Amino acid sequence: MTPCTATRSDGRPCCAPALTGEAKCFWHSATTRQAMLQAASRGGSRSAIVLPEADELTPSRARRILAGLVIATAEGAVDADTARAVAYLISIDLQVLEKLEIDKRLAALEAAAALNKQEGTKQ
Repeated sequence: MTPCTATRSDGRPCCAPALTGEAKCFWHSATTRQAMLQAASRGGSRSAIVLPEADELTPSRARRILAGLVIATAEGAVDADTARAVAYLISIDLQVLEKLEIDKRLAALEAAAALNKQEGTKQ
């Protein structure tokens, strides 16, 4: 995923990933940015905005994001609270991924056990 081409209000480049098929991220894209500003003007918060669906976060992609986050935090481009929040969200996503994998393996084992049981009763 390519980085956003926008410049932050402090003059530094935006570090967020660009939306698929666009040059800018969710916060800087003309269409999504307008929705954010409208919600804020009505007294809403950023949480009132429907966030775009993202591509699946694979473990290797999570490692690349975390590596970039470490560098951006060390260089002062990302504050520690934001880095901590992103790292926490990534850890939750990876826990969900692990649970899905365990559920998938368990279903396969249960199916194999059921098949073995059926074959055992036929003999």
